[in-house]
Amino acid sequence: MLNTGEILEKYLKGRMSMTDLAGLLGITPQYISSVLNNTKRPSKNFLEKFYMIFDVMEEDKENIENYEEFRRLPENFQKEYVLLI
Repeated sequence: MLNTGEILEKYLKGRMSMTDLAGLLGITPQYISSVLNNTKRPSKNFLEKFYMIFDVMEEDKENIENYEEFRRLPENFQKEYVLLI
């Protein structure tokens, strides 16, 4: 299962710098870095704007939604789920 940062990185890589994207979205490059490194959950607002800018495929949007639901589970459930798939 790819995490949110891995999915978003494939759209951002080579197309725009984090600094440029941060300026466009009115956020800090550190926030984007934290999302891409999977240390911070992306806000709904951030995702909506990112999806529009990069024309994110529906499948990737669903994968991000599924991953974000997964990461809200308690850690012990996450481990069990990973063993099942």
